[in-house]
Amino acid sequence: MSASDETDPASKPKPESQAPVEQGVDLVAFQNFLDERQEMAEQKYAAVATSSDYPTLLSEALAHYQDVQQFSAGDFVQWKPMMRNRRFPLESVPAIVVDHIDPPLTTNAEGNRLIEPRDLLIGFIDGDQDFMLAQVPSRRFTEWKQ
Repeated sequence: MSASDETDPASKPKPESQAPVEQGVDLVAFQNFLDERQEMAEQKYAAVATSSDYPTLLSEALAHYQDVQQFSAGDFVQWKPMMRNRRFPLESVPAIVVDHIDPPLTTNAEGNRLIEPRDLLIGFIDGDQDFMLAQVPSRRFTEWKQ
């Protein structure tokens, strides 16, 4: 080892316990966070899926999904029970119908087929008080109940 190697901190080996840091991000801690979130989601699912009323919940969800309602621009809508599959808008918080998407979107930007067609354009105000738009399946929404 040369004299310059002994004084250069970059040349010293890092202890194995030190997590790799890239641009100020602790990647090991971030991966642990993601793993914990995934485990929590799996535990929540297991609690619901193993409950005695799970078949009833499935039937209720299907009934909500199959009940297709018609909306017009300017209508206030909210998620139907058990139908929320996005972070925004929040449960029981209104969004406004902006337009119908005709024909409904059946593929994403990459051309991959969507699980369900998006036929409704809704708007909501985000935390920065900006008007945001979202393309959603209308069958997941119902008239807003104040």
